Amino acid sequence: MNQLPNEKELAELVEIARIAAEKAKIMYETADNIATKWEKKLAEKQTEKEKQGA
Repeated sequence: MNQLPNEKELAELVEIARIAAEKAKIMYETADNIATKWEKKLAEKQTEKEKQGA
């Protein structure tokens, strides 16, 4: 039977998980900002094309 981690190991694992979650949140926010920026640019380009075509 495998042995459960002691309190020190468990605390280290919790800290690793906390850091990973924080980094994932930062990556998500960065990706979301990039997507929002490109969606805005695409919408502007489509609006320009509609104005030129009309």
